[in-house]
Amino acid sequence: MIRRTDTVIHYMHEYGHYLQSQEYGWGYLFSVGIPSLYSAWTADKFDNPPFSTHALNWFERSANRKARDYFGEKYGVDWNTKYIPWFWNESRKNRYRNTTYKDLYPL
Repeated sequence: MIRRTDTVIHYMHEYGHYLQSQEYGWGYLFSVGIPSLYSAWTADKFDNPPFSTHALNWFERSANRKARDYFGEKYGVDWNTKYIPWFWNESRKNRYRNTTYKDLYPL
C-alpha cells in the first residue's frame, strides 16, 4: 500500500476528474468543468466534513468514486482510511481524529 498524505488524496480526486474527462470527451467542459469551477467559487462552507457544499455535487462525488476505484484497484488505497492533514492545529486534529478520506471527499 502506498503512503498517503493530504496532497496525495487531493491529486487522486483530481485524477478522478481526468477519468471523467476521458469518459465525457468535449462534453466534460460543459457538464463537469465549468459547473465545478463555479461551484468551487460559490460554495458554502461548513464546520464539519466535507467542509464545503462543493464536495456534495454529483460531479465531485463521481470524481471521488472514479479515483477510489482506480487507486483502490491499482494501489490498494482504502477510502475509509483515517485522514488528518498535518497542517491542522491540534484542536482540529483532536476534533476530527476519526475523519476519513470518505468524509472529506464523499462518494
